[in-house]
Amino acid sequence: MPQLNTATFLSQAFWLIISFMMMWLIVCRFIVPKINDIIRQRQHKVDNYIIAADEFRQQAEKLSSRYNAALSLAEKESAQYLAEVESALAEHKRELQLEMKEKLERQKLENEDYLRQIKDSIETQIEDLASVLAEKILVRLNLTPRGYQEVAAAIRKDKNND
Repeated sequence: MPQLNTATFLSQAFWLIISFMMMWLIVCRFIVPKINDIIRQRQHKVDNYIIAADEFRQQAEKLSSRYNAALSLAEKESAQYLAEVESALAEHKRELQLEMKEKLERQKLENEDYLRQIKDSIETQIEDLASVLAEKILVRLNLTPRGYQEVAAAIRKDKNND
């Protein structure tokens, strides 16, 4: 067998070292940098998705705070309006007093309906943002995408459980 011939050991060792060094140089020069670049790009994408998720969370918090501010402002305005009307009604006859109370109740119900509509709209927007974000994260993390409807249903189910 030629491998066991001691006369060729030196040349085999020489070519083994040369081949190994060439493979080592090819791996170090071409393959490892590409792998490092791919890893760096993936990490950059993950970091960008985390930043985007934080931005969506901040937007949701801003929407929630705007809703709470609008609600408190409407309650203050409603309370001020009610106090003004009550002081004015004290000066009028009983018939005008009843009529003004009915108008106030209608206005209050309309404001509450309007605020409920705003709240529902904001909650829907938050659910939509969360669903889209969750779906994008699943896709970017190479997990099995569940579909927008399934993610939205899971978020609603989790919300109902809380």
